Amino acid sequence: MNPLKNEFEYFLCVCENGSFSKAAETLNMQQGALSKSIKKLEDNLETKLFIRLGRGVKKTEFGEILYKECIALKNQWANSFGEKLELLSTPTGNYKFGVHPTIAINSLKDFIPHMASHYPAINLDILFDQSSNITNMVITNKLDCGLVINPQEHPDLIIKKVSIERIAAWSKSENSESSIVFYNPEMMNISKILKIFPKKKKLVAIRDYEVLAACGASSDDIVILPEPVAKRYKNLKKVGKDISKVNLCLVYRHDRQKTVGFKTVISKLIDFLKT
Repeated sequence: MNPLKNEFEYFLCVCENGSFSKAAETLNMQQGALSKSIKKLEDNLETKLFIRLGRGVKKTEFGEILYKECIALKNQWANSFGEKLELLSTPTGNYKFGVHPTIAINSLKDFIPHMASHYPAINLDILFDQSSNITNMVITNKLDCGLVINPQEHPDLIIKKVSIERIAAWSKSENSESSIVFYNPEMMNISKILKIFPKKKKLVAIRDYEVLAACGASSDDIVILPEPVAKRYKNLKKVGKDISKVNLCLVYRHDRQKTVGFKTVISKLIDFLKT
């Protein structure tokens, strides 16, 4: 991009090449067309810009002044444009991001400090809620993006699957036969999961995964947990095989403005979730 009109660009090229023939070759144009453009500029300025020599040209006194002014204008414009371009390419902005608190503990513990230290111009406002609520808030533009479990397809949403979480029964003993099973009633597909346990088992509902895990870690009872939560308690062992698997997905609207800052948030989230 150049702030000067064609005639001034041609003028600078002739100055820098010292001849019309070399300038025409540089500009990839006919020498006659170049001469006409310079003549038009001289007519508009009502003064001569070049003194024709045998094998080239040299600038007149006015031509020398004009040359310096044109160079100064180009440099000033280039510096100003460069600063604005750098600003536009710097990740920045305020973004509202939703995530289930249990997912956040495992998935965002490294992401959040990284963003704070490497992208100080990006501000994240993080909301903790159930996956279904977060998905609805993304659809209704109340959140910019969300990290959710098994989101339902929606025409306004982009859904990116980033990882798989395994659900299993856990206890202090991998052969536990406890008659008590702790579970979270808000877990995805929990009604189907509970059917695998005999009816004689006592089912205890607790709506917090950390409390569930703590109950399992401090007793001989069985708790149903996502694997990332259970892994934080070293004395918990998996009882049998995985019961279920769920997809951890990143969701945002199709029409979400793809700013440099938003693209950075999305790409870094995916990077950290896949490591």
